[in-house]
Amino acid sequence: MKNFFYRVNKGDTALLISQVFSMPTIRLIERNNLVSEVEEGDLLIIEKCDSAYVVKPTDTKKSLAKKFNVCESELLEIAGFPYIFSGLVIEI
Repeated sequence: MKNFFYRVNKGDTALLISQVFSMPTIRLIERNNLVSEVEEGDLLIIEKCDSAYVVKPTDTKKSLAKKFNVCESELLEIAGFPYIFSGLVIEI
């Protein structure tokens, strides 16, 4: 896994940054101790991950659990969120 720093630009969001760098969204939040949305100028630690999956609009909790051979509750635990949404980056 490759680590580097990223300076937040105007219009960036945590979700967008996690998608661009294929870093699980929950890892970006936890690694940078984010308690609110990122702000322009913030310096974030990025962990590039090769096994990340970006949730598509047609994905469901059930379909992803089946795809990755895990139960739905385990999928949510891995995702770090109580629900699945389009654009969320998870590491499976």
